[in-house]
Amino acid sequence: IRVPAFWAAVRSDLPASAGMSSSAAFEVALARGLLALAGGEMPPGEIARVGQAAESLAVGARTGLMDQLTSCLGKRNHLVWSEYRDLSAHTVPMPAGHVFVVVDSGEKHDLTTEYNDRRAACERAAAVLARQEKGVKTLRDVSPAMLEKHAAAVGADLAFARHVVHECARVGQAESLLARGDVAGFGQLLFDSHESSRLDFNNSSAGQDRLVALARADRRCLGARLSGGGFGGVVIHLVREADAAAYAADLAAAAQKQDGLAHWNAVASIGDGPALSFNP
Repeated sequence: IRVPAFWAAVRSDLPASAGMSSSAAFEVALARGLLALAGGEMPPGEIARVGQAAESLAVGARTGLMDQLTSCLGKRNHLVWSEYRDLSAHTVPMPAGHVFVVVDSGEKHDLTTEYNDRRAACERAAAVLARQEKGVKTLRDVSPAMLEKHAAAVGADLAFARHVVHECARVGQAESLLARGDVAGFGQLLFDSHESSRLDFNNSSAGQDRLVALARADRRCLGARLSGGGFGGVVIHLVREADAAAYAADLAAAAQKQDGLAHWNAVASIGDGPALSFNP
């Protein structure tokens, strides 16, 4: 696809380096704009791969495809369930009357260093398990029981692998809980996910941990976890829509009382993927 020359202006009111996947959303929006400019087409999976290549080759963050594919397939008031063995995806309704509150820890999010180390550790663990069990290519193919069975062989990378394997299991549990309308159970999975990040993957920051601790102490919050790849940035909080504005303000004030920082916050509604308004 040959892209002609163009001028582009970029504007954002999001905090920089907050782990909100804004880079992926921008990549998808820009790709769609350039495709429209060039008169070309690409399926969502290929657009996601273009964005991933930009992150990996230009920025230096060896991220996966989740952020880009979610941006491509976003649907209003729905969560996106993604399967990366074949790049399939479907949407799951967000619990009615509930929203995510987003609060910035004030610590800059960066995936160009330690995140890459975590990925390398997980790839080593997957290679070990592939030699032990038929059909294993990545940690996506490993069950929690299988991982514990071969814990000694995995060795020093066990904790990192445990986080990924159990996160995959939590995704399946989350879909089942949401289908039954168990919002509280879904929220607990968010808390469990953050605890796994803190203890096993070691990718949460002190500021993010403080925000989650405040969330646990507030009955209005059903669940909270770090966003993106961690290492600073925002924390998302599942709350009832009626409580959202007051909760966001109260949490930001409580966090500022602890660390002296002003904490950007917002009530986040789930929208469709990037829309294109093209004026030649």
